[in-house]
Amino acid sequence: MYKKRFMGRSRPKNRRKKLNLVLESAPLRKKRKGPFHSPGSLSGLIVITIFIGVIGVSLFALSKSVMALFVEDPRFAVSRVEVTNVRIFTPEEIVALAGIPVGTNIFSVDLAEAKKRIEDNPNIKRADLSRAFPDSVQVRVYEREPVAILDVGKNYLVDEEAVLLSWDGRWNVKELPLIAGMESGAKFVDKRIVSDNVAEAIRIVLLCGASRLGTALRITKVDVSNVEDIVCQTDADFVCRLSRGCGPEKFEQLLMVYRDLKAKGTEPAVIDLRFVDAVVTPKTAKDMKQKT
Repeated sequence: MYKKRFMGRSRPKNRRKKLNLVLESAPLRKKRKGPFHSPGSLSGLIVITIFIGVIGVSLFALSKSVMALFVEDPRFAVSRVEVTNVRIFTPEEIVALAGIPVGTNIFSVDLAEAKKRIEDNPNIKRADLSRAFPDSVQVRVYEREPVAILDVGKNYLVDEEAVLLSWDGRWNVKELPLIAGMESGAKFVDKRIVSDNVAEAIRIVLLCGASRLGTALRITKVDVSNVEDIVCQTDADFVCRLSRGCGPEKFEQLLMVYRDLKAKGTEPAVIDLRFVDAVVTPKTAKDMKQKT
């Protein structure tokens, strides 16, 4: 008779029967109940929760009471506001802008609101405020400084970020260059002029100020009506022409060319620096006559 083989051996005939007997004889295991299934455990959890809640409420009430003591304590009343890093403004002006009355509890002072009031002044770039316990508030201000006068039919002071500033007689604006040629599509956003032409003119002014040119020449006007042909008027009665994106090396080149012409006794009408080599146009006899 044919026998089935399993893994090289004949399958035992009574294997299934033995398994059934083992299963029938094995005792059923009872499910263990979790820690929160018994009534006793659940009531314990409720007690712990109530206890934690009571402790939390007590701590909150205690903190409020302690805070109330600090708020009512006269030792924490603001007696002075200390202002540092002022140049044009006076400390009294900054204190007035901050709006922090003497006698206010130091914990009640809203530093963020005082900071906003100070920075609302267009001539202030940033203000940092902090509490100096027990009774002082410290204010450090960073003022804006005009770098040019923007001519748009009416003159405005602008800083290096093209922010329009309020006129202040304490600034020396007589030597500031005039910027002309702002495009018609320029916008005014958050106290700032958004204009490619004005941004390029300010960049030219800053490059000029950072160069050695200031010892010999001063730019009095920057016309950016055509940003590919920027016209700079100098206090030496000649015009310098620059292209968009020119670097500081152009001002070094201008200084060298000007000094060389001056040594030769030549008075330029135009020094064109839009190319690699400077192109000089001397003054004519008619120009010289008009000058006299």
